Amino acid sequence: MLLVGGGIFVHNMETLHHTIAFMPLLVGELMIGLVVGLIALGAHKLAHPLLHKISNR
Repeated sequence: MLLVGGGIFVHNMETLHHTIAFMPLLVGELMIGLVVGLIALGAHKLAHPLLHKISNR
């Protein structure tokens, strides 16, 4: 799943594609997938308590 997500970002954003061009494609896509996944997890961890507080009013 991380490879698929990383591949989507790498192939749709030319800047990312050229940034990771020096490494094997599999490794680059995995790294991008991990970074994007960690950002999404962080956003969820920050937003979840706030939305929970708002819904309990």
